[in-house]
Amino acid sequence: MSGFEASLTKARRRQFVGLFLGGVVFLCLAAAVASVILTSGGTRILVQPEEASSSYRMEISSGLAVAIDNVVYSLSPTSSVIVSAPGYHKVDRKIETHEKGKNLSITLVELPAKLSFSTQPSVDKTKWFIRDNLVGVGETLSYEIPPGEYDLTVNNPYFEIANLSFSARRGEEVVREIPIKPVSGEINIVTQPNIADVTIDGKIISPDSFPLLLKGGVYVVSVAADNYQTIEEKIEITNSSLSVSRDYRLRPLSAQLTIETKPSGGQLMLNGRRVKQGEAYSVAVNKQHRVTFFKEGYVSAAKAISVKSGQSRSLSIELQAEIGDVEFRSNPAARIYVNGELRGEAPQTLSLRALPTEIEFRKEGYRSFKKTIKPTNKRTTLVSTSLQTEQSARLAESPLTYTNSIGTELKRFSPGTFIMGAPRHERGQRANEFLREIKLEREFYAAVHEVTNA
Repeated sequence: MSGFEASLTKARRRQFVGLFLGGVVFLCLAAAVASVILTSGGTRILVQPEEASSSYRMEISSGLAVAIDNVVYSLSPTSSVIVSAPGYHKVDRKIETHEKGKNLSITLVELPAKLSFSTQPSVDKTKWFIRDNLVGVGETLSYEIPPGEYDLTVNNPYFEIANLSFSARRGEEVVREIPIKPVSGEINIVTQPNIADVTIDGKIISPDSFPLLLKGGVYVVSVAADNYQTIEEKIEITNSSLSVSRDYRLRPLSAQLTIETKPSGGQLMLNGRRVKQGEAYSVAVNKQHRVTFFKEGYVSAAKAISVKSGQSRSLSIELQAEIGDVEFRSNPAARIYVNGELRGEAPQTLSLRALPTEIEFRKEGYRSFKKTIKPTNKRTTLVSTSLQTEQSARLAESPLTYTNSIGTELKRFSPGTFIMGAPRHERGQRANEFLREIKLEREFYAAVHEVTNA
């Protein structure tokens, strides 16, 4: 044997011895670990529900532990296990120190079923109901539900309502395409005036075509006639409103009318309605409109005007002052004052504004006469008076009796004649007393009772 072969044989022996000793050490350690695990007591995992208990898998996710069948043997203070089963959510459960060696229940939750529904044809605004609960709106439905039996209702306003019953299993994807049929309804339109043109989505419709049968949907209706305002409206035919009726009453086209007046103020009327000066008002076209303007002291004015479609017109009204004749007469002749201004002497006739006017007659030694009049251009106004002297006026104003400041009651005596004295045959007549006619020429007051010296 050569030296090389001898060295090779020796190396192989050393390798064999090393492997043998390593295997012995590993077996000893494994036996020791197994002995500790078996003597430490395992945690029994009980999986719920019953359907999952026959198909679940369990693995250690953390900690120094080993799972044998449904028992977990742990060398570390805590450890975690992952429990999974087809059709259920995974559960990652930590085993606490106080739970070791006991029965530990883990309940798996079922995976939901995934719905993927659509309609044929595909339309927007579709409402999806499951067990009468709204779960989505749109062309399609993507939704998760617990396993079970369900009723589905598909409601699009322009199609017939569709119903479907289906089963959903845990973790299953349920795909359905649901055919839906469009609804048909009718539109009936009446117009006033009946000469109006009716268009639906831009197409002229003859009056004889109504009621008109149409599929469900939104339609733009336009009603137009000369000299009238056009009406436009969107009308829907839906599965809840299959018959739509309209009675369109067109309004005459309007125009703008502005009225300016002179003088300012007064009362401005448009077709019997009071309006403001200088403001623009909408009026019917091709129609006569009556404008009247009144102001005290002026001659009222009335005008008629018509306005074309889309036109803006302005109307001006200027009133003329109203003048009336006033005839003045007085006895005796006196000066005439109009609103405090001397205008001559009566008798005479003056032309005055038709406004409340203060008239006064004045003459020296006579009581003035005042009166307020309102002249008119329809007739001559007569102002006539007989003036009283100042004395006569005061006498007319004086009372028949009055009581003075010291309580004496006085009586007024008017001018006149009476006989004073006593005839000779009258008892008590004195020798120097004789009858005499007395004439009183002016008014005077005398006490009703005697006044004593006291």
